Parts: sequence; C-alpha cells; structure tokens
Amino acid sequence: MRLAPDWKACPVPGQARLATAVSEIARDRRNPPVLRCGIQTPAGLIHANCVHLYTLRKVLDAVRGRWWKGATELERVIGIRNEESEIASQFCGAQAVPTLVLGDFNMTDDSAAFRRDWSRWQDAFASRGFGFGYTFNSRKIGLRIDHVLADPAHWSVVSCEVGPDFRGQHRPLIAELLLRSNARPASD
Repeated sequence: MRLAPDWKACPVPGQARLATAVSEIARDRRNPPVLRCGIQTPAGLIHANCVHLYTLRKVLDAVRGRWWKGATELERVIGIRNEESEIASQFCGAQAVPTLVLGDFNMTDDSAAFRRDWSRWQDAFASRGFGFGYTFNSRKIGLRIDHVLADPAHWSVVSCEVGPDFRGQHRPLIAELLLRSNARPASD
C-alpha cells in the first residue's frame, strides 16, 4: 500500500493492512478528536474514522453541584466539543473511498452540532436500529452518544443494535453494513 507522507503504517494480522492519519487541523491538540484508519482489504481501500469528542461529564457534575455558577464552564466545554465535531466532520467528509465514522461523539443525534456536522451521513441506528439505543447510562438517564455513520454513496445499512453490557461506561453499537456493488473501494 502506498502511503501519503502524513500516514503511518501499522501491521495487522491477516489479509487487511492498516495505516493511520490525524487531521492537520487537530494535530496540535493533546487529544485529536478523530483518527483515520486506512484499511487495505482484498476488495480495496476503506477509510474508518474513529471519533472521540470532548466529554461533558465533569462539567455536568459541576453544574449539578454549583447550579448556575457552572453555566459558564458548561458553555465553554460545549464550545470545545462542538468545535471538535466540526473538525472531525471536515476531516471525514469528501472521501472518494468507502468511508465510515464511528465512536463516542458525546452528543445525541438530536443535538444541533450533530445535525449540523453529520446529517449527510447514514446513522446506522437511526436507519436500522430499534428502541432507544442507549449506549451510555448516567445515574438517571440513558443516552445514545455512540454512533456508527456510513457514507451513503458506498454503504447500505443492514442492521444495527446495542450490544450487551460489558460493565464499561459505554455499551457497544453493532452495525452490519453492506458495501454497494457499484461502489467498490479504490485499490491503492
């Protein structure tokens, strides 16, 4: 596999070969919000973008404890998360190869930033899931903040469900996707 200068090759057992890249915009951040994995499969190249956006958990605890005094910090942290979402969306968009975006977005699909940045993608659970799809349970409520998104030009969503509770902070989201036969990956 030929790699661009900003990609790093990672050996993966089996037939697939993997390379990773981080958005230039996010490269100077301590925790970049997205990492692209270029996976060379027998069918060709596929991009899987792994997202982990800034969490609101600590600031929500502060708001709960200090009430209105935590509002300024809440606005600041929401701004960071929304900026990371925009950066990740720009990095993931406009790919010529079959592309997936998956991970912990730390926002529900009905948030303004999610709708702004991710509406052009197929949301696997929204299109083929059933029920609430909670992937994260707080002390009082469940939320679906983990997502599997697929570019509609290359993928069809067959099914999506929330996996079993492994006693972690998040439950897995299991999606079955079908690569459209008229949209084969590029072979690099």
